[in-house]
Amino acid sequence: MLSDIHFHDAEGLAEKLKENSISDFTALRHFIIYTILFASTYQIPIVIIDGSESEEQISYYWELGYYVVSAIINYYGLMHLYQISQCGDDENFFKRYCCLSLPVNVRVLPMYICVVVICSLIFILLELKFITESEKILTILIYLAGIVYQLYFYRLMRKFIRFASGQIIE
Repeated sequence: MLSDIHFHDAEGLAEKLKENSISDFTALRHFIIYTILFASTYQIPIVIIDGSESEEQISYYWELGYYVVSAIINYYGLMHLYQISQCGDDENFFKRYCCLSLPVNVRVLPMYICVVVICSLIFILLELKFITESEKILTILIYLAGIVYQLYFYRLMRKFIRFASGQIIE
């Protein structure tokens, strides 16, 4: 059932996309799995604020800021990938994006998890040193890690879209 899904082999998938040997249905299945595993966690921060400064309100502003920065990165990242595809053979951009999103995210995720674990260890060490702002520091580090995750995702996607569109020859 999942034998034609490339969870990690982005190079092999890019080669198949270059040869146009991936069906639309297989591309859709890649995209559905990608969406379930990675994209379904996005949320728009909505909080009712009573007018007083509080920790919850400050947290809301951080979430809102992260959401806006993520939206900007995604917009420009997708536009850039589309332009790269146009500079190549200008074919099958959506199929390539849908398929390659899964293995590229599978590659990037372990690095993100390592960063989150390191940030959590830093948090524990700061808590042991009785630093009262350690939770805020952890939150900022996690948000920064998420931004780096997105930027690295688009960097790898650029490489594989270029290859699949014929701009890079082995």
